[in-house]
Amino acid sequence: MRVQFYSRGPIDQVSGGFIYNRRVIEYLHDHGVAVAYHSDPADVAGHAAGDLAIVDSLIVAEQLQQLTHLPARSILLMHMLPPQICGSAARGSTDDYTTLFTRFRVVASGALTRRSIGTVCPDDASEVVLIEPGVAANWQCRAEYSVTARNLLCIANYLPGKGHVELLETLAALAHLPWSLRLHGNTDLDPGFFAVIRQRVISNDFEDRVHVGEAIAHEAVQQAMLDADLLLQFSAHETWSMVTAEAIAGGLPTLSSRTGNWQSFEQSGLVQYFDDAAESTAALTALITDKAAYARLRRHDDWTSRTWDEVGEDFLGYLSDAT
Repeated sequence: MRVQFYSRGPIDQVSGGFIYNRRVIEYLHDHGVAVAYHSDPADVAGHAAGDLAIVDSLIVAEQLQQLTHLPARSILLMHMLPPQICGSAARGSTDDYTTLFTRFRVVASGALTRRSIGTVCPDDASEVVLIEPGVAANWQCRAEYSVTARNLLCIANYLPGKGHVELLETLAALAHLPWSLRLHGNTDLDPGFFAVIRQRVISNDFEDRVHVGEAIAHEAVQQAMLDADLLLQFSAHETWSMVTAEAIAGGLPTLSSRTGNWQSFEQSGLVQYFDDAAESTAALTALITDKAAYARLRRHDDWTSRTWDEVGEDFLGYLSDAT
């Protein structure tokens, strides 16, 4: 079996979708599958008919017409639904996507994405296979906790909608409390927005309390989580939230907006969810000041995290069925 994997940009980018892609490709390589990764979306046009194609949702919209020429056994790996077909204003473009989802095999990396596909092609949604992400099997779990949450951590690329503005607004209301925050994310995706975040830190006089850092290697995320008391996830929309899954695997309490895989993650006992700014402010206040409130965020003994080997095994099994 030869596989051509089409996406955009280097495979080693630090984001949930690229980590998923990289882990799947590594597993396939390790189990004898020849996979060629294409960082240029235009390479789709030269696809060899005898090979199996896997197409990242990142390039579906821009390569829509080229994708119609791929073999019918091709696989669409949908991390998220293209924004072009989200919302009533885009309904006129959904026919092309419905045809695509009906013709090709579809893998969704999150239940939210699978449900979204069902709104576009409800008759075929049951054919969408769900293969959720995982966490490294050797992800280290903390052995002890601080008394309250004072060392705060947020790992999210600096993009509108990732919650940085809302997080800083919440912390501005809690400036009288003892806390520090480390931010880590890709600064190059939207330099203008990154500049806005830096300026907000300065205007709030948080320069000694908020570290505005660049993206860190995925391998370094584990140590950052071990050094923190609380992960903050204020994003408006996540299809699954890999950073939350890793926090759970490492035993790191998390305060999060109700997004991504929250129905499942909530069962871990490690994540407290909020619905609005008032709730996030009240919750964070309690976690910083109230020992009992912080102590309640602990992982349930019966919670087990899905591993990347399980993800790779599921994906390889699906590819084998597709050939």
